[in-house]
Order: sequence, then structure tokens, then C-alpha cells
Amino acid sequence: MGRRFLAAFATAMLAIAGLTTAASAMGWPQFGVNPGHTGYNPQETVIDSGNVTNLTRTMTLSTPGEITEPVMVVDGVAYVNSIGANALYAFDVSSGQQLWSYSGTNLDSQRGIAVAHGMVFVTCAIDSQHWGLCALRAKTGKPVWSWAYTGFQSSPQSPPAVSGTTVYFEEYETYGSWLTALDAKTGTVLWQFGYCQTSGICDALGPNAPAIDGNLIFVGCSLVSGLQGICAVNAADGSLAWAQQLGGASCSNGDCWGDGAGNLIAAKGVVYANYMTMNCYQCNYTIDAVALNETTGAIIWDTPMTPVLNGQYAEQGPPALRGRQLFSVLQCCDSNNDSGLVSLNPRTGQVQYHAETSIWLSSSPSLVNDLAVIACSHGGAVGTLCAFHDTDGSLLWNSPDSGLSGSPPPTITGGTAYGICGYNNVCLYAPQ
Repeated sequence: MGRRFLAAFATAMLAIAGLTTAASAMGWPQFGVNPGHTGYNPQETVIDSGNVTNLTRTMTLSTPGEITEPVMVVDGVAYVNSIGANALYAFDVSSGQQLWSYSGTNLDSQRGIAVAHGMVFVTCAIDSQHWGLCALRAKTGKPVWSWAYTGFQSSPQSPPAVSGTTVYFEEYETYGSWLTALDAKTGTVLWQFGYCQTSGICDALGPNAPAIDGNLIFVGCSLVSGLQGICAVNAADGSLAWAQQLGGASCSNGDCWGDGAGNLIAAKGVVYANYMTMNCYQCNYTIDAVALNETTGAIIWDTPMTPVLNGQYAEQGPPALRGRQLFSVLQCCDSNNDSGLVSLNPRTGQVQYHAETSIWLSSSPSLVNDLAVIACSHGGAVGTLCAFHDTDGSLLWNSPDSGLSGSPPPTITGGTAYGICGYNNVCLYAPQ
């Protein structure tokens, strides 16, 4: 019995070790970490408020051109898409050695990449008239498959998002926008959700990454009313589940519209989004955070954030969610040129605190332990990453390297924070 017990115990420990290794291997594989893009990495256990002030640059990964997309890190490899170099690079994060590169991945604006099933999914050029999605071997960079919509001048409109064995991305061509579901291993088209003319509800899709939770995919969409909103699509067949307008309802002159509805995340039956409502007649706008029921699209709460910070701000990407806190970033400007970090209760939408900083915040938050880490800059002199305590929004640390305004959200995994520095480099920071 003793030997059997020891054998069983050893087997259990190996299983736990295997699970731990598998979990650690997850790293930061796609925009916002997970298919819902919540921006929270629960597997990061090293960097927190206790050691964040000791973060020191340990390595620099250099590319020949500007980097405007988030870095993905899986199994000790960092995947860096350099729009300026028109190429995707893979680096060993322990040595900094470049493992491989693949040319022809970038377009005229930032998109993004995702890593899953031993492959890297990246937007790419298929030929002179068609741009789509390419799947590469993660270890070698060798092409596996490529796909693009066959319409005239097709072009990806969003980063890829992976859930299970399916990869989703938004594609634009001359006559409309399409949410496309592809078999991740083969590139076979499973379905396409068109630009909604058949439904009579919407006429275009938003440019941000689709968020997936359960059996639904959520995308920003332009409605036939001229306003923007959120559309939910069934993962099984690509049919429209619901569409919800955001903003503009109070504008009596009919000269208002919503914007930014694609800045969304999804988790635990709720869709959260940041959106802007503009009034051309009065030339002003408001920025709200909103929560919707995933099943019905009904609005649970809608909280105006512009009055909270009393200025003319722009939302910086989607919110981020961890437990009982929902974080949104608003970038400049009020009379002091401040940016703001807002914490809300995800169940009620009530503002828990709002913290302003003279440093420009230029990305959505990345959450680990008790920190919200955000890309930041101030005339290129302050740094590329800023870390705030989640309890009150106090600034604890900012990186010493010159940065790039408008940088993508940082990646934090394996005790290391990855931020874009000097336009064409990735700086790695770890506690020392």
C-alpha cells in the first residue's frame, strides 16, 4: 500500500507539474491574453507592487523598422511584427537570439498576431490585390496556409482571435466587411458573417479584434441608423444573434453617431466596451463604459466617463477586467494635458476611482496581480511603460527608456514585462 500510495502521489505530482508547465506555456498568445481579450494574465505570479520599482531592462530585441503591434510570447519565444520592416520576427527570450523572420506581414496600419496550435497567425500580403491571413510554423516560420477574401482589394481589418480550433478575423473588400471563421489547422473557411445587408441591421464591421466567450463572437458594427454598436454572431454558423446600438439616442438633431464600439471585451456572460458618442452639431463628444448581457444584448449599465475626468479625452482601446475591477484608459486632454485611469465596478458600472497623470497613457491596460501596466510617453522622454497600483491608481513605476506615443499594450508573462521602446525595439524588464 505504501508503494502504491507513493506511486500514485508521484503520478499526481507529475500531472500537476504537467498542468503547471502547460499553463506556463500559454504565456501571452493573443491580444488581451485570452479569446475574450480581458487583458488579465492570472498566470503571472512574479511582478507585483512589491517589486515593480525594481524592474530593470534586461534585454532589447531589435528589428529594422517601427513596431506598432503587441508582442506575443509563448513557450519562451517572443513574436514581434515590425510594420516598418514589413516582417514578423521570432526571438528566443532567454538569449535574445533571432530565430527566424518572415517577410510580407504588414499593411498600412497596425493589425496583430496570435499564437496557437504550434502556429503563428499574422495578417499578410497574398498578392498585389489581396491581403489576408497567413499561418506559419511557430518553430520555423515556414508557411502552412494562407487565405484572403477573393473580392477586389481585400484587406484585414482586425487582429486574429483564436478560440479552440478556430481563428477569427475581420476582412474588408470593396463591397463590404466580413467576419471570417477559419479552421486554424487547415485554413478552411467555416463561415462568413457579411456586412449585414441581408439582416437590414448593419452595414460595416469595426476594426478591432473579435472577442469570443462561449458560443458567441462579439464585434463592433456600424448600424444602418448611422450609429455604431455591438453585434453578436453565433460561433456555430455565423448567423447574427443580436445587434445593440450604443450612444446617440439623446441627440434630437439627428447629427450624432457613436464611435469606438469595437473596443470591447467579453467574459462570464457580459460584454464590456468603451465607446464615444459624437455630436457634429455641437462639436463635442462623450466617452462611456458600457456592459451588455451576452445572450440578449440588453444594456446592463452605461457609465459616462468624460464628466468623471472633466476634459476632452479619447478612449485608449478596450477596457480590461480582473475580478471586481474594470479598468479603462482615457488619453489627454484637459487643461493640464492629463491622461486618466478609471476603475469601475463591473457589476454596477459605479466608478471606484479616477486617477489622473501628466504622463500620456497610450494603450489599454495589461493586468497582473495588483498592477495595471499601460504603455505611456511624454514627449518621448518619460518612458514606454507605466505601472499603477490597482487599489487607488497611484503611479508606482515608469520605465526609463524613451518611447513611442500610441504604443500597443504591454505583454507581461514569465516574470518579464515587454514594451516597445525607441520605435523599432522591444525592451524587456524584470525585477532585479
